[in-house]
Amino acid sequence: MEQSVIFKEPELFPFVREQMAIDLINALHGAEIGLRGLRSRHLLRRLWDGVTGKGQELHAQIGTDIVTVQQASIELLREIMGEVERTQYCQRKVLENLLELNHELDQGIAGVEKNSESIQQLYTMYQDLEKAVQKKLNNEAEVRRLTTLFTAHSLYKGVGSLLSSSLFIADVVHLYFNEAPDILRKEFTTALAIVKKSLKKQPERMEFLILSCIHELQDDRLEAMAYLTSGHDSPLLRTLFYLLERRMSQLPVNEATVAEQVQLVRNLHDPYRQLQWELSLPDMFVAQLTQELLSSIDGEADLWKRIVLD
Repeated sequence: MEQSVIFKEPELFPFVREQMAIDLINALHGAEIGLRGLRSRHLLRRLWDGVTGKGQELHAQIGTDIVTVQQASIELLREIMGEVERTQYCQRKVLENLLELNHELDQGIAGVEKNSESIQQLYTMYQDLEKAVQKKLNNEAEVRRLTTLFTAHSLYKGVGSLLSSSLFIADVVHLYFNEAPDILRKEFTTALAIVKKSLKKQPERMEFLILSCIHELQDDRLEAMAYLTSGHDSPLLRTLFYLLERRMSQLPVNEATVAEQVQLVRNLHDPYRQLQWELSLPDMFVAQLTQELLSSIDGEADLWKRIVLD
């Protein structure tokens, strides 16, 4: 037989549940009193009750009370088991929710770690960008400082106009050594344009320009320039080093010795014929000297190639 809805959902019938509990308690109490009274009667009374049927009636009442107690106990046990089952279901759902929450928490922690890595990468990129911007600003400030000193004839004092012009261009380009070739060409062209304003516009003989470099040098600058031009295979620096050594040795340096050294270098150390021209504009002479300086300073032999070829 199908179970009553009252026992399926007792929480929906609180009054019936309370009444069942009261009936159970009363039945237990009635059975206890009936049994006690039956045991306390005398033998003749019990025999009389047996003859008249009173005893059987009393026994039937006690049996009814016991059945009522049993039924109430079973229903109460069913309700208790239902509560236990519901409690287990609730515990199971709580555990499932806790596991899900723990999984979401793990995902959240992983997301935080990933975001932390992304933030660190962005911070590193920001630092690199900040360094690049700061370096660009520093280079621009240094170029302005060099340009101001050069145009005021306060830069590279005592080395003459041709050598100071070459050193100025080389210093400016050297600031942008790690930049792209187009930036190097731009800085070289800009510096050369500044230099042109301070140089003569008419061409001169190559020997005269080289001799001017030697004669314009002050005595206290000879050793420094000899060190700068020493140990290189480029034709113009090789020629200048030889003539600087002659002047440091107090040997005569004139047009004849310059022409002799230039001819020697042309024949033996100028495979690309860089000194082939008899005449040259001062700015072209400066550009060639700058090329050789950029190919020798700090061992950066490919710097001029990047400017010209890339």
